[in-house]
Amino acid sequence: MTRRLLSFVFFTLFSFGLNAQCLPPGSTCDQAPFYCGNYLENIFTGNTGGYFPAFNLPAFCGTLENTQFLKIVPCSNVLTVTVFPFNCQNNNGVQIGLLDNCLNNQVIACDGGLPGGGFTPLSITASVTPGEVYTLVIDGYAGDICDFDLDLDGVDTNPPSSSVVAQNGSIEFQTLPCDFLSIAYSGTSRILASAISTASTDTAVKA
Repeated sequence: MTRRLLSFVFFTLFSFGLNAQCLPPGSTCDQAPFYCGNYLENIFTGNTGGYFPAFNLPAFCGTLENTQFLKIVPCSNVLTVTVFPFNCQNNNGVQIGLLDNCLNNQVIACDGGLPGGGFTPLSITASVTPGEVYTLVIDGYAGDICDFDLDLDGVDTNPPSSSVVAQNGSIEFQTLPCDFLSIAYSGTSRILASAISTASTDTAVKA
């Protein structure tokens, strides 16, 4: 019974997680979709246009004008994210931060960018807990509108071993963002609670 329940919950997480990849980043932390590492590193290209200033991020390392949020799950105890801006309207680039959760909006790593950084990569590194949910914050420097790509170290960027998420009431554990034991014993409650909450929102239903 426990295995069937876990299979159902993980199926819910990854059914909505895979669909959420078609969604743009959220305009608030609570609205941020989950993204798998393979999608972010190999398929995703973001843009800072169309977003508004975020509030309640007092520890962020720059001003906020067009802020977006993306949820990720690291599989290592050290996470490094590098953002590569390009096609910037004002040639100022972007800024990037990492939140430990959406409850207190604590910024645990941040790079505020620099004027004229339209082609300058920015990188943040933080000590993290494998299997926990973290949120990337990306904003245009002084409101600049840029395209950007991401490079991740500490997140599983391997493609799923198959396109089948669930079959006959079970799932392939290697399709999870980390191996099964990492998810099962490192912050399971936060991941499952977040997954259920995401699955019940209008944003997830639209995926």
